[in-house]
Amino acid sequence: MKKKIITFLSANKKLLIISALLATTSGAIILVNSVKKTDSSLTDSAFKITKEKSKTPETEIKNSEKSSLIDDRVNAMPIGEDNDGPYSGTACSLNYTSESCKKLVFGDSPSSPNMGNFSWKFIRLMNQASNRFGIPASVILAYMGGISSLQEYSYYWSVAGEEELTKAVDPWYGTMWGCDELNHMEEGPYDWILNWFIDALEDYGAYEALNEVAEGRGDTASRCNLLDSTYVIASYFGYQNGVVGTQGCNYTDWNSFEEKMRKLTWGENPQGVYLEDQRYEVGGLPYQIFINCKQ
Repeated sequence: MKKKIITFLSANKKLLIISALLATTSGAIILVNSVKKTDSSLTDSAFKITKEKSKTPETEIKNSEKSSLIDDRVNAMPIGEDNDGPYSGTACSLNYTSESCKKLVFGDSPSSPNMGNFSWKFIRLMNQASNRFGIPASVILAYMGGISSLQEYSYYWSVAGEEELTKAVDPWYGTMWGCDELNHMEEGPYDWILNWFIDALEDYGAYEALNEVAEGRGDTASRCNLLDSTYVIASYFGYQNGVVGTQGCNYTDWNSFEEKMRKLTWGENPQGVYLEDQRYEVGGLPYQIFINCKQ
């Protein structure tokens, strides 16, 4: 059985990321990558390979004796059983019935109805994360539209892809297809750069919010897990005027998010052609997604 473990430990602004691949019963190789936060790009870091001690019958844990902590993390998506999911009636919920919204996400001619409609799993995830930090769910979709990942990953959002989405959301080790947690640069549907993701996880309230979802979930947060990365992106947009976003629907105006999208896409000091890029202005594709997918 393969298991990927990501652990974040803070000490003097240093973060230790441990990714372990458990592949045999005799031992496992652990890759340890030490990263220091900087204001610029990540510096190269060395990898250290160690061997985990072989397990003995005395140390093996039977399935029936697994800790509730691990069980909570494996089943960590607390979604409602009702069809609409949590927060479906709020002004910040996803307008999943909007035909204009679905066309912007799935295209004009999806191959089948299941490829052209949002799954309940996706709707619940967007509603839960956005309402937790007081922003419209359409902000999250708008940002993905701005970085050209919304349609690229649209299978995951669809009814047809709900099973794959569940695998990338529910378990703490769930991973989006093709996502490499050890790559320092952009990964996943939100193009999270590794040190940006770590900063946002710590600074905007996502760490605490993920621990509300399941005990220890903040410690295992990963860019490649859609629940984790969605909570972090929602916390970033919910952080307004130096205040961490709170549950509800507090910010609904495009002006609250336009500049934050620019900074997350190009950084604090964009150069050259990025200074002239107008994609996030009123009337652009992200704005259209924001308006048409908003309640």
